[in-house]
Amino acid sequence: MISISGDICKPTICKYECANACRLIHGDDPPIHFKKESLIPLIDKNTCNLCLACLQACPLKAIISDSNKNVLLSPLENTTPNIVE
Repeated sequence: MISISGDICKPTICKYECANACRLIHGDDPPIHFKKESLIPLIDKNTCNLCLACLQACPLKAIISDSNKNVLLSPLENTTPNIVE
C-alpha cells in the first residue's frame, strides 16, 4: 500500500504535486484528498489502484510504498506499476 509521511510532506513547498498527478490519472474523484483540518493529503486505500503517480510526482519523497516487492516506476500515463518478483 501507499502511505504519506506527515513528517516529510510539506504541501506549501511542493504545491500538492501528488494530488495533481493523482487527478491526472483518476479524474475528478482521485484517491488523494484533503480534510479541512489538515494540509497533509490522505489516500483512500479503497480507491487507490497503486498506479504510483503520486509517488513519482512527490519531490520530497514523502510518499512511500510499503510493498515488499521491488517496484519499477512506470510513466505517469501507465496506471499499472511494473512489479519485479
